Amino acid sequence: MTVYKSIQLLATNAAEMAMKVANGEKIETNSTVNNGQIDVPSVLLEPVKI
Repeated sequence: MTVYKSIQLLATNAAEMAMKVANGEKIETNSTVNNGQIDVPSVLLEPVKI
């Protein structure tokens, strides 16, 4: 088994977030990921099992 995430969906979300950051807008997150020191706000997309 492996995990698939659409490159189109990843690219679209990344571009939208980059534009929000550039415009000083807040990014809405749906999760956090711990990097060993802090919980980093994150946007996680639904993976497809294949």
